[in-house]
Amino acid sequence: MIANYSKITLTGLNLENFINYIKEANIPLYSVQRPEYNVMTFVVNKKYMPFVREHIGKIELVEEDYFGLGRLAKTMLSRIGLVIGIILAITATIIVNKFTLHINVVGNETIPTATIITALNNYGIHLGTINHFNQDDLCEYLTNNVENISLVSVKQIGTSLIVNIKEKSAVLDKDIQAFRSNYNMQIVDYQIFAGVHNLHKGQLVKIGDILVMPENTVGQNGEAGEVAPKGTIDAIVWFAATYTMPKVETIAYRTGNKIISSYYMLNDYKFLENAVTNTFELFEEESMDIIISNYLIPLRLHKTIYYEMASKTIENDFSNLKDKIIANLHDIVYNNVTSNLSVQDDRVDVIETSDSVIVNYYLQCSTVINIE
Repeated sequence: MIANYSKITLTGLNLENFINYIKEANIPLYSVQRPEYNVMTFVVNKKYMPFVREHIGKIELVEEDYFGLGRLAKTMLSRIGLVIGIILAITATIIVNKFTLHINVVGNETIPTATIITALNNYGIHLGTINHFNQDDLCEYLTNNVENISLVSVKQIGTSLIVNIKEKSAVLDKDIQAFRSNYNMQIVDYQIFAGVHNLHKGQLVKIGDILVMPENTVGQNGEAGEVAPKGTIDAIVWFAATYTMPKVETIAYRTGNKIISSYYMLNDYKFLENAVTNTFELFEEESMDIIISNYLIPLRLHKTIYYEMASKTIENDFSNLKDKIIANLHDIVYNNVTSNLSVQDDRVDVIETSDSVIVNYYLQCSTVINIE
């Protein structure tokens, strides 16, 4: 028997006596409450309801609600159409996923895709049907029956059959590289048509991490070869920029005093030299060549300028610099956003230490990476 429970509201006098009588009959009550002096609520198993009603006397009883497995069953029966629809939808999805609804041929340059499709049909593989085949046997069949195929790999991904072709006539890749991550990112989803991978959903990868390795294959003549990685990766990408502002810092500045040393050059001949000794203890040096004439007479002026520098200690007020700092960090992270990236969110974190304020700007983007 499926257990059901009812929520009961009693209204009347001498409620305590009635509740005690029920308890003496070993009937368990749950969630007993008394919102008013003459009102009491509780939950009881429905199998005890005939006893409760029989001994209620003049007390008013209202069955407010009921719940349990029985109610769940009743709810499902009342919505039988929806339940059947869900079951049929799940069943249909399972069945449809067993069919081949798409055939994708990749890597072919001179061999028409129609030729590959025809060979697959001759092997017994057709669109809109449930196809059972041995991958190694199918690869061997295509290699032997389609001219100019050197290497081939076949994978069934969901309702799609992926056929990756390497042509004899195509220029062989001398150095097929592994596909590496261009971003710091998290893998959301992926489809790898060719290559060896160790990816999983939710995986965190760094810039430069190897995601897909070339796949080693053997051609019909026994020659070894490699198939370049191919596929797509859905990912969340992060960019970050940081600025640390010291609360107190020492800066150098120009005092306005300067010393200029100069001379003229006519071809390789130096003349009118004004050599002045730099006497500044702290200075910046700037050199320049000024072309005066570069035609009949190649004449130029060389100058060396020494700027006197001094230092001072300043206190930085973060409240006054905050907007400028964040705007600069915003420009840095958003300069990384290219057309294949879609911005999802950005966030600014401010961390204050004893001697500095650290501002971190984080940018989150989504992208689809095509491995070709």
